[in-house]
Amino acid sequence: MKKIIPLLLLTISFLLVTLLNSCKEDEPKDLIIGTWVKNSDNTISVFQEGGTCIVSDVNGTWSIAGNSLTVIFPTLGNGPKVFTIVSISESTMVLRFANETDTITYTKQ
Repeated sequence: MKKIIPLLLLTISFLLVTLLNSCKEDEPKDLIIGTWVKNSDNTISVFQEGGTCIVSDVNGTWSIAGNSLTVIFPTLGNGPKVFTIVSISESTMVLRFANETDTITYTKQ
């Protein structure tokens, strides 16, 4: 009986951790990974793990802090583009340039 109790406690602990992790909401930094198509003009944006991206064949970097997405294209030399993440899911992303009202909708491929 003394050997079963620690094993039982370990099993219960493992199940609780697994259950809590499965209830965790996906973070924007995880949801953004993949290929997105801008609905208005079919521009393709690819966000990769590690913070790199390709938008319209231009290489850049991306980062997310809170609900802000910052994209930098060093070869263009025009400084960072900062977006507000209005919403993001497994299939749809809605962005807005910081301090603007118009939104940009993307569909994940």
